[in-house]
Amino acid sequence: MSQVSNRIEPDNRCTFCGACIAICPVDAIDAGIDVFGFSYPQVDDEKCINCGKCTKVCMCGEKSEDPCE
Repeated sequence: MSQVSNRIEPDNRCTFCGACIAICPVDAIDAGIDVFGFSYPQVDDEKCINCGKCTKVCMCGEKSEDPCE
């Protein structure tokens, strides 16, 4: 049985607004830098409690009405 993740998964729609970082209750999300120099949310697996707050606040996530498309 596969488990659905409540964690933010950065993709090409991410604008790195920082809302996911700000709402995380355990500071499990930090800024990562990709090979092109763009920032993206990076989740620390050791700290993440899988609460889902980051996916709920994300403007560009699949669980939102996507204004980024």
